Amino acid sequence: MSGRFLLVLAISFFLGGCGGDDNDSNEAATTPVQPLTVPLSTAMASLAANGLTASFSISGTVENVPLSGSGTLTATPFVATSLNNTSVLRTTETVSGTVVANGNSMPFSNTRTIFRNTVTYAVMVIDEGDAFVVFADYTIPPTVKAGDSGPLASATIYSDSTQATKVGTLTESYSVAADTGSSLLLTLLDKVFDNSNARIAEDETTFRIDTSGNISFVSSRSTMFNINGQSLGTLVFQ
Repeated sequence: MSGRFLLVLAISFFLGGCGGDDNDSNEAATTPVQPLTVPLSTAMASLAANGLTASFSISGTVENVPLSGSGTLTATPFVATSLNNTSVLRTTETVSGTVVANGNSMPFSNTRTIFRNTVTYAVMVIDEGDAFVVFADYTIPPTVKAGDSGPLASATIYSDSTQATKVGTLTESYSVAADTGSSLLLTLLDKVFDNSNARIAEDETTFRIDTSGNISFVSSRSTMFNINGQSLGTLVFQ
């Protein structure tokens, strides 16, 4: 889903020791605490297999006009199919709802199709309808802990599925933040560039992942930019 919000919390990994007086010290050894980890690859497999449904509110501005509203995100469980003679897992993702600006409400609905690798569950292609996003091969980290971050994927954006006309590129990175005693927050940051390498959009999406690999939507933040790099507006879904 377009939109992403980065939440960063501190986590402590060590327990302190205790000691006696200067003449008769009896210090206990400091014991490191193992940082909480969650199975990211299992969570991505769960997302593909089980789908996802979430309701959200909308806030933000577009060209200095305040917007509000609400909506629903629905991602279907995967269906095994083929794409360009390659076996893939297909998911349909729909975002719908109502947005209000200047006292006027307007319904919206957008559907895209996501194709994943049958073994790794990494995204291979996203068909946006008005854009066709083709990802280079990448590996999903098996597990992550708070503080982990780095590049994850890159993609070429074409005007349609013929892949005849390149219109831009996309980079995706991830970061992980503390959450509860049994879950972490994963944020995916997508940056979209046109053919001149000018940034035209950024999307941050945050998910909660627990130690069993269950995954749920937390929030999204989407920002568009003009050719001069100035923000045209930001919408937050949470």
